[in-house]
Amino acid sequence: MGMMRNLILLAIFGVYLLVVKYTPRCPLYGSIAACTSQSLHQVPPLPPYITLVYMSGNYISEINETSFSGLEGLKELDLSWQRVNGLIIRTNTFQRLANFPKLGLVGHNSGLQIKPDGFMKGIQPALFFVKTTDFQELHVTLNKMKSICENDLLGFQSKHFQLLDLSSIQLNSMTQRGLDWNICRNPLRNMSMEILDLSSNGFNVDKVKLFFNAIRGTKIHHLILEHSTMGKSFCFSNVKDPDRQTVEGFKNSGVKILYLSKCFIFTLQYAVFSPLREVQDITIAQNKINKIDREVLAGFADSTIILNIQNNSGAPLTIIFQCHVCMFLKILATFELPAGSPDGIFKGLISLVEMDLHFNFLTYLQPDIFPETLKTLDLLQFLASPDPAAFHSLSWINLYRNRFHCDCGLEDFLMWLNGTNVTFPDPGMDEFSWDFPSNLHGVSLLNYITVISCE
Repeated sequence: MGMMRNLILLAIFGVYLLVVKYTPRCPLYGSIAACTSQSLHQVPPLPPYITLVYMSGNYISEINETSFSGLEGLKELDLSWQRVNGLIIRTNTFQRLANFPKLGLVGHNSGLQIKPDGFMKGIQPALFFVKTTDFQELHVTLNKMKSICENDLLGFQSKHFQLLDLSSIQLNSMTQRGLDWNICRNPLRNMSMEILDLSSNGFNVDKVKLFFNAIRGTKIHHLILEHSTMGKSFCFSNVKDPDRQTVEGFKNSGVKILYLSKCFIFTLQYAVFSPLREVQDITIAQNKINKIDREVLAGFADSTIILNIQNNSGAPLTIIFQCHVCMFLKILATFELPAGSPDGIFKGLISLVEMDLHFNFLTYLQPDIFPETLKTLDLLQFLASPDPAAFHSLSWINLYRNRFHCDCGLEDFLMWLNGTNVTFPDPGMDEFSWDFPSNLHGVSLLNYITVISCE
């Protein structure tokens, strides 16, 4: 009688309650379920307001269409590093989750099996992803895959990814002989992405060329290809360094940023990056670069370029830049040369207006090192005794925190400093001080008359 009375009261007020008791197997923080390393063997029941689920490091061997019941608002899911011999993703597992933007299958899900229309066949998304609007990030790094072809990613066509992480998945079959490229076609057809990460996949020059040609025209803002086997290093004459044909497939992709760090590139060849018509930032740090062709920058349509060649172990470095259209150039390099920069290094940059050379360990500059067109120079350096003749075309220069040496070799610079109209950034020349000898450390350069005599 009491139960009927309660039901009647609820009906009168038009309230229908479904009470589900949750006994959390993992901590809940607002809309986040922190289920990492909780010794779970299956997805636990979770409240319907949960939008982020982190379940890495468990023992989940299978997920299916009931695993995420009631979690239609799920936005992010991490299933990486399951401690089982083969995580199985069953058919229709994600069928009801049409709007979640980020899925992580990162890392050593050994024996990963994805059944038809579950999510992938290898990396084959179910076609319901065509209708999703918020799916923006996919991480499959550290999962072994022989290849990725067009049919594998049909469900992602028309998608724009913020990040597509395909690093460390090996792709060993994607060679000239290991794959029929006419059948494979373009795995990224009708997609676009802010960042594409292809690092650590054993890509040599030939493999890179094949893959880039296959995805020709795919719109990519930022391309990462670090830790590849590309380049001949010091002594492998039968191995290729990249040339302009290597990245030809990207000439219409709109790549703005290119990372090629931690490879084995020995020589930067003529116009090697020229197919990248819109590139503005190229990082080739931590390679084995020994030689840079004088026209490595030839063919650029854009006049603003950042070139990072820091921490390369190829020595001695032969480098001369030539570019007829480069107006703004930032070169991040490590010139650890006692006599200063290589002779004639910038003479070929005949349109250059602005240059950034800070932190390059230069101790000396030849008087004619810069082109006559140069107006702005960032020279945050270790120039003990700069020659003012090198600055004659400038209207703005940054010499902040240079390690000036107090001797008579600096007299011409000090006289120039006292009478120049060149603009210095704040705090200006008032900040300049001697760095050594130690007894003059910190003394202002403007007081040089009182501390130096060069008669």
